[in-house]
Amino acid sequence: MPTYTSLLKDPQLITGNMKFFANLLPYSESRPPLPAGAQLWAALMTAQQGVTISSETPQQAAQSVQQQVQPDMQQYCPYQMQWQRPAK
Repeated sequence: MPTYTSLLKDPQLITGNMKFFANLLPYSESRPPLPAGAQLWAALMTAQQGVTISSETPQQAAQSVQQQVQPDMQQYCPYQMQWQRPAK
């Protein structure tokens, strides 16, 4: 995908399957540029795998991510990761 949104309207750039992803862009969000972003991403992937193979519950996985990443996050900003259950 092009960096400049004005280029999304260029039919020479957005062809084939790229149209599908270009249409999703208004609904997408970028990951924030966090100093601990790589660590957060790795912890999230490990947590997802644990939940997928049922070695831990979603709550346990979220707590594990919190414990792994929060100390590194604190040195950059007073940010507390929030894990909430979806509304029923």
